[in-house]
Amino acid sequence: MIPGVLIWMAALLVANAAVVNGVWMLRHAPSAYLRGLERYDTPLWASLARGAYLLGVPVIAVALRAPGLRADTLGLPVVDALGWPADLAPAAADLAVTLGLAGLVFGAVWAGRVWFRRALAQPVVLALRRPASASMGPIALEALLLEAHWAFFRAGLLSLGLENATLALFAGPGLLGFEAWLNPATRAAHRDAEATLRCVPVAALAILSTWVFVATGSSVWCLAGHLVASTGWVVVEPAETGAEPRAVPTAIEPTVF
Repeated sequence: MIPGVLIWMAALLVANAAVVNGVWMLRHAPSAYLRGLERYDTPLWASLARGAYLLGVPVIAVALRAPGLRADTLGLPVVDALGWPADLAPAAADLAVTLGLAGLVFGAVWAGRVWFRRALAQPVVLALRRPASASMGPIALEALLLEAHWAFFRAGLLSLGLENATLALFAGPGLLGFEAWLNPATRAAHRDAEATLRCVPVAALAILSTWVFVATGSSVWCLAGHLVASTGWVVVEPAETGAEPRAVPTAIEPTVF
């Protein structure tokens, strides 16, 4: 019998493909076809649709107790008021692992950005900046949305009951890549080197989330590692000097990469 969460995942992928491809076709259709839809083609509606897709569907699936969804496969913490002192040592180990993996991914992506800029003969300077308080909210919200979505997909893969659960987990980024490929804007963006570079951090964060989950079994630590790496990229950014920004295709939401 197919676990219920897999049915949810399949429906999610189909709905995502239908929406992003439909919006793409409408945006590239003659303007007469868009007159009645222009008022809905706004950043606000796109953000609401993306939030409903990434966070709303997992929350509804948990609320409806979809078969195959469990606290352990979702990586949700089990609170034990009497046992928390004994959990301090494992928590410290999980923290160390999370910070180490987040630092590794942060360094790899940052170095890749610098190498890419220099390969294009674009002068690069190291820019250290303190993130504005206004930017931390969007960073945290983005991390929450993506981690909720990724946790839902991980739970679906774990519900298969494969003998090698770790192998199932590492299939997750591949499934997320397929989900991103369903977006025609993402496929178009891959023809541009700059646009491809913009996809790398999210792909790296998906891999980081998988590593942290394999090591800790907790989506909370996945979220923590996500926040550390994504905030680090804002604080330490290889800024260009004297380079003109290049226009790239705009991705259609909801999407993952």
